[in-house]
Amino acid sequence: MLPIKAIGFDLFNTLIMAGPGAVGEALTRLTDNLRAGGLDIDPERFQTVYREAAVRFIKEAHREGKETHNRFWISAALTEMGHPLAPEDARVAAAVEAYFSAFYAFCRLIPGTVEMLAGLKGAYRLGLLSNFTHPPAAR
Repeated sequence: MLPIKAIGFDLFNTLIMAGPGAVGEALTRLTDNLRAGGLDIDPERFQTVYREAAVRFIKEAHREGKETHNRFWISAALTEMGHPLAPEDARVAAAVEAYFSAFYAFCRLIPGTVEMLAGLKGAYRLGLLSNFTHPPAAR
């Protein structure tokens, strides 16, 4: 057997946990931000359409082996609701930041994580391997 030189960790449910209400708060921040940006959307309808778009993109990611960023999900949902905005639109980018801002308050390290990583650090190269779609929020 070859010696282990590196260890990779997933982010959610391995190193950190998102507390109850994180996704609901994230969706509220997302819709509030879009409305503040001038888009006339019904929050409940948008959240339903957004979830449906997310499921489609996630299924495609499983088939293709390539993850997609949430900006594509938001763009698809808005387009379906009559607001065709490109994934690169500044309003979509602002909505992405608003969505992920909820996780800062709701996520916590799993107890013992810091100590475990500190213990491994000297012996192995450590890496974060995650399908989390917005890297700035993972920092």
